[in-house]
Amino acid sequence: MKNYKNILLIVLALAMAWLIREKLNSVKYQKRVESNLLAKSDSISNFELKNGQQVASIRSLEVSEKELKNQIWVKDDSLSLMIKKFKYIKAAVVIKTVVQIDSIPIYYDVPVPCEFHREFKLDNPDYSLKGISTHLGITIKDLLIPNTQRLVLGWKRSYFKNTLTADITNSNPLIKTIGLSSQIATVPIKRFGVSVFAGYDIRLKPTVGVGVTYTPFYF
Repeated sequence: MKNYKNILLIVLALAMAWLIREKLNSVKYQKRVESNLLAKSDSISNFELKNGQQVASIRSLEVSEKELKNQIWVKDDSLSLMIKKFKYIKAAVVIKTVVQIDSIPIYYDVPVPCEFHREFKLDNPDYSLKGISTHLGITIKDLLIPNTQRLVLGWKRSYFKNTLTADITNSNPLIKTIGLSSQIATVPIKRFGVSVFAGYDIRLKPTVGVGVTYTPFYF
């Protein structure tokens, strides 16, 4: 009878530990959802580095790999196609940029003999511009070149090994990526650990102590 009581206590202790773990995971998930909702409504802020370059900054979403692949937080078909080429994903980023030039004057070396003034405008998906043409030259105004970059960092699928890779695309065919350098920080795996435990020994007697663990493999 005593053994049954001890077994019951062990089962209750394990059940309590499982409930506590699930509660902690639930709280952690709720905090992550709240943080992501703030990130979804966040707007870009800008600041300047010491070298004069401008930095655009915004909150980042924290998602699981499953949420990323299923597009739970961000819907993007092109990004989804890129993700399929990766086995493990470290980060996925969508960047919207625009090249905007207010005025580009181009003067003729020799003016046209007759005076004239003409305005022109051109719009297409890859760029838009308007300007003025006169006997003195051409002035291009309001030149806009929109683009969306998509960046995926992670381990790409391979038959023999996984390769740490950075892939980037440009939605605008006029923009080419001619240089790309990526760095992915990885957390070193700690195989040794020290923990305090409480429970029952093989004779079903209560016991407490300090344990040292070693994990040879990770899956």
